Amino acid sequence: MLNQGSAEAAYQIGVGIKESQGEEKRVESTVQLVAIGDEWAQEFDYPFSENHVIEFSLYKDGELLYRGSESGSYPSLYMWIHVRDSNPGG
Repeated sequence: MLNQGSAEAAYQIGVGIKESQGEEKRVESTVQLVAIGDEWAQEFDYPFSENHVIEFSLYKDGELLYRGSESGSYPSLYMWIHVRDSNPGG
C-alpha cells in the first residue's frame, strides 16, 4: 500500500478463504496508519488447497474500498490495488 493521498489514512485488509470442504477462514489485518508517501505491506499465510476461493477486502478509515475474489489452486497470490483519492486537496 502506497499512500498517495492528501492525508494520513488508516487501512485494513481482510482475507476470507473458503476451502473445498466448505469451511471458511477469515483473517483480518490490524488497522495500520499510513502517512502520506509511506508504504505498507501485509502478508497472510494460508494452507494450500487444490480448490479454494479467496476473497480480499480493503478498508480505508473503516470504509470498504475494494472487494474481489479469486478461485483456483494458487500456492501464493499477490495483490496490488490503485485507489485514487476521491477528494484531492480536501
